[in-house]
Amino acid sequence: PQRYRIAGEILIAFLLTVSGHWRYIAFAVGAAIFERNAARAIAWRAGWSPTAIAVGLGLNVLGGMPQMSDWDATLTQFVWYSVDLGTLLYTTGAALIVVGVISGQQMKNLLERKSPQFLGRISYSLYLTHLPLLLTVFAAFYLYLGQPPSAFQLTCWTVLFAFTATTVAWWMTVWIDEPVTRLVKVKTRRVVVGSPVAV
Repeated sequence: PQRYRIAGEILIAFLLTVSGHWRYIAFAVGAAIFERNAARAIAWRAGWSPTAIAVGLGLNVLGGMPQMSDWDATLTQFVWYSVDLGTLLYTTGAALIVVGVISGQQMKNLLERKSPQFLGRISYSLYLTHLPLLLTVFAAFYLYLGQPPSAFQLTCWTVLFAFTATTVAWWMTVWIDEPVTRLVKVKTRRVVVGSPVAV
């Protein structure tokens, strides 16, 4: 049955994760997405979809705590590999959020609204452009201040960076990413249609 298959996939990913290969938990996410009908059925019976999202968010917050490095050093003494507890918490939290979202109708309805759809549309371009912007234009601005910014300056800087990164990502999506994607689809379709058929 699907529920046993997805449980086995998640168990394998978990065992690989605790052995030191933290990002293997991503396989559990892939399994849950592939087996989304089973995941949705499990969530419907147990009602744990909102809980999974909440726990996932909590793990991401916990993963960013400064104490993580101290805990890493302590745990590394008892295992045969270097522990990176923060990465484990981030990855597990992300997995729970994804599984919770695809398993619950309420979050799916929320993500189908215009604002999340817009962010999803530009997400790849935003991923590509935010770091170059941060390390060039906004790094130069930070150095221009010549001193650590005040809370007000830092807030204004963060808002300006978010607005600029979103604008650049939207421009890149509309004028580069989507046109290139359409062109590739057209070229691929022509190649497939024009290819000789084996007899």
